[in-house]
Amino acid sequence: MYELNPYAMISLIAILSNLYLGGYILSLNIKERANRGFSMMMLLFALFAFGSFALLTSTDEEAMLFWYKIAVLAMVFVPAAFVHFALVFPIESSSVFARGKHVFALYIPSFIFAGLLNTELFIQKIYRDHWGFYSRIGLAFYFYVVYVALFIAYGFYVLVRSYNETAGLRRKQAKWAVIGAVVVVIVSLTSDVIPLSWKVIYVPPMTSWSVTIMAALVAYSIVRYKLFIVEPSAEELVTTSQKYLLEKGRSYLVKEEKLDKTYEIFYDQVTHGSSGLSITKLPPEMVRERYRIAKTPVVWLTFKDAENAVSPKDAKRIKSAVSDFVGKTKEPVILLDSLDQLMLANGFEKSMSMLREIKDLCIKNNANLLVSVNPEIFKGREMAVIEEDLEEVK
Repeated sequence: MYELNPYAMISLIAILSNLYLGGYILSLNIKERANRGFSMMMLLFALFAFGSFALLTSTDEEAMLFWYKIAVLAMVFVPAAFVHFALVFPIESSSVFARGKHVFALYIPSFIFAGLLNTELFIQKIYRDHWGFYSRIGLAFYFYVVYVALFIAYGFYVLVRSYNETAGLRRKQAKWAVIGAVVVVIVSLTSDVIPLSWKVIYVPPMTSWSVTIMAALVAYSIVRYKLFIVEPSAEELVTTSQKYLLEKGRSYLVKEEKLDKTYEIFYDQVTHGSSGLSITKLPPEMVRERYRIAKTPVVWLTFKDAENAVSPKDAKRIKSAVSDFVGKTKEPVILLDSLDQLMLANGFEKSMSMLREIKDLCIKNNANLLVSVNPEIFKGREMAVIEEDLEEVK
């Protein structure tokens, strides 16, 4: 019923590679939508590769037809998953399909084709060939090809647009995703879609191999140019008594022209058992040297292309970093010394909206928020709004 087929080894490698890459990227940050979307694609590709492996090692046509349908079942969901991933990587799109219940609408065609899969409208018969197989398809398969082409083209357009509209590390992330998508499209068209649909040439299907290349490129971009993975690191504890006793879940305002007081409070917390995250307008090296912050993660708010740097205009990344951090640490404390930078980049109202969302995250996770503000920079009304949302440290 089954026999060794050398072409099946490609699919076997793809199964192991896709499962490993998907699991690894998900483990880096399970809360990040791009990571979850990537891992879902890898699971579908692994299922496709598994079906392809079983198909290419089968010896009778009934078993081959069964495994072919398993492989195609995975692939009918891939175009929607690819668009879904493109909409949140490297930045989340404003499209309604990138959020909440509207995401389900992307998968409606997939469920329709999945329902047709077990009928002769989709696949009628499968035949053995010297390298594996070829199939006789029904009318619905041609509609499926059109659906694949439209969704892949749209996903590719979203990735290219992200590449054109972003800069720095996010642009580099998008570049590798675009290159990977091009590889998959070219290889799958020439080795799977065209031969199986129009029987132009007979070559071994190589899609499972090509998607592994794309997976490796995207995984590389996520790991190499990570912007949303903040790893906690505890400072050395001190034996002196704690000077500032902050009530957990509270957000505090520190009025000062310089940042010394805020970092004094922050240092007092992280050297007495709290896990800290500094979101600062200062270069990380300066923060570590000036304020004795040796191990605590520092996120630099800047327009420069640098490691662990986030643009002041990138509200989603800033909130993502805070959400990820407070969700996986005990007794977290967040320092934000750059409200003025956020205001210059986004305006006062948007900056306050961002601050309130960060404040809500801290409340939900029993975290402290320290916000340094220079009263000379903000107008009277603006300062009053800030004072209303935060309480001063006593």
